[in-house]
Amino acid sequence: MEGPYLLNETNIDKYVSSKPGAYLLTHTNGDKNTVIYVGRSDGDLNSRLKDHLPENETNNCIKGKKVDKFYFQHTDTAEAAYELECQWYHQYNPTCNDMHPDKSSSSWECPVCKQ
Repeated sequence: MEGPYLLNETNIDKYVSSKPGAYLLTHTNGDKNTVIYVGRSDGDLNSRLKDHLPENETNNCIKGKKVDKFYFQHTDTAEAAYELECQWYHQYNPTCNDMHPDKSSSSWECPVCKQ
């Protein structure tokens, strides 16, 4: 996992490619980064992270938590991005994820809960 980086377009363009991957959005309180949201992109992680810039964010929970940093990891496939998102979802139990990560294919299975 790479990061943390300040959540801004410059850092997204500098560090994140247009490949599949998963990410964490965090809020900094002192020296502690609290995971607020876990997500992924099956194809263009760079573009997906830009959806979370303050001027683009549509999730009211994320807006209210004042997300300021992100972590990410590229993957080779969309399925690997889903599996990583699932692992992080179960590990961090982020407050702004209101449901288990969604599958893009019915053949995929969460490596943690086997859904």
